[in-house]
Amino acid sequence: MSNIDMVHKFMDAITARDLDAYRALCEEGYTLWHSYNQVDMDIDTSIKALQMMIDVMPEIEYVDRDIFEAPRGSVIAQYICRGNTILGEDVALHVMLRIFFSERGLVQRIEEYIDSGECMVIRRAGEALHVA
Repeated sequence: MSNIDMVHKFMDAITARDLDAYRALCEEGYTLWHSYNQVDMDIDTSIKALQMMIDVMPEIEYVDRDIFEAPRGSVIAQYICRGNTILGEDVALHVMLRIFFSERGLVQRIEEYIDSGECMVIRRAGEALHVA
């Protein structure tokens, strides 16, 4: 499987709400870095964040996918994550990822560039879910 196919596969796993499939695509020692807080997250923390997103978004769709090879064996993925929250608010996250792969072809590291302001709609829904 090509690296580009692997990126489509992990986006499709999230869309299908299958975090076990997502985890299976990730290498041991996987990290996810966010531009807005500049913190590396391990796979368990990343899965917990994805689970919260899934819990508050009845439907998730990755649209306008532009995925291409980049230097150092990485892939760049630009897309919009669309849906709505349990509060009825529209979600439109404009995301750029740089994804690095292990020698086995699994996802080793993701660097995610996203406007933290666009994430607030998901955060509000997550806070509402925990209050209920």
